[in-house]
Amino acid sequence: MSRTFFAGILRLPEQAPWERVARQLSLVDAHRNLRVVPTRARRAPQGEGYALGIFLCHDSPIDALDERPEHLRTELARFVDAPIERFGRIEPNTAGDEILPYLVEASDVSQARAISPAALAPAPATDHELVGLEEQQRSIADVGLVVGTFGRDAVEACHFAFMGGPGTGKTALARDLVRRFDKLGVTDGTGNLVKADAAELIGKYVGHTAPQTKEVVERALGGVLYIDEAYGLIDNAFGRECITTLVDLLDTHRTELVCVFAGYRAGIERMLASNEGLRERVPYRIEFPGYTDSELAAIFRSLARAKRFELSVEADEALAGTMARLRRQDGFAEARSVRNLLQDALIEVARHSRERVIGAEDLERALRRRLADARARDPVGFAPGR
Repeated sequence: MSRTFFAGILRLPEQAPWERVARQLSLVDAHRNLRVVPTRARRAPQGEGYALGIFLCHDSPIDALDERPEHLRTELARFVDAPIERFGRIEPNTAGDEILPYLVEASDVSQARAISPAALAPAPATDHELVGLEEQQRSIADVGLVVGTFGRDAVEACHFAFMGGPGTGKTALARDLVRRFDKLGVTDGTGNLVKADAAELIGKYVGHTAPQTKEVVERALGGVLYIDEAYGLIDNAFGRECITTLVDLLDTHRTELVCVFAGYRAGIERMLASNEGLRERVPYRIEFPGYTDSELAAIFRSLARAKRFELSVEADEALAGTMARLRRQDGFAEARSVRNLLQDALIEVARHSRERVIGAEDLERALRRRLADARARDPVGFAPGR
């Protein structure tokens, strides 16, 4: 993923409201996926007040922002309610040991090129996890912006339905949701994401379901409860008791919990239709339609890069076509299938070259292996040995 860098100077009054400024900068980070790093505040050389250097990193090329630096500067100034000077793009020098150490003294922002390697550290969610999820990220960012700015009382409920098949990025977006909401103060800042399914929420015997559901919810307080294949709650004899208990707990812990119900669209809609109270408490519906071939190719590249492997020119050129063929695999599971293909490709590399480069032949052999495994699946739907 490409990164675009900006820097500028934020002018603050003598009695600068530092806590408010920090909070507003975090809103920019969470809402626009702009990593904002305040550098050093110094007394302004002329007049009263302070000059605060700010450095920003956006995880996409400038063309993807669909805006010029001037537009971005105007939006930032609106967020922090203070003028921003000398704002522009910069070319990073990752060998620098400081974060723009002399920005507030520079006569031209283009001089400020020393950027700390720590400032370039990736977000908790790795690049491949959020490929193709820009629209879904904007949806949760918009909700977070309202709640982060005006408080939990500004929305009736802060719970979500993530609707899509396996491997479409639902869990990855849940991790991103926790990261964003932690920064905004919507959740408690500890990164608490509790994943559960129907089996963990529903008891095996009469009287066991309510306390079991309560125990799982209590573990998630302050963070996010992610219920996978949530429609399993209505396919169980004690499921309706679980849903009733959940509805009560969502009310009791209204300001302490964000709940995500995840699974196929048809199943989630059937579950929500089964209980009007639950449907009313899950106002935000986000769909995950699946990835394009080019997005799947980007995921493959990112996964390979994370394992310190490169692709040959020929393999890279063949990647999109390989993904189109991979789609024809029985049981194709989007990003999960891409991960499996990469593992098979690494086996081929180890067998034939032992260098950390995936060639076109390695990719082709891995694809044939993956498609053969799919054809050999047993009736239950699992590939032998996997």
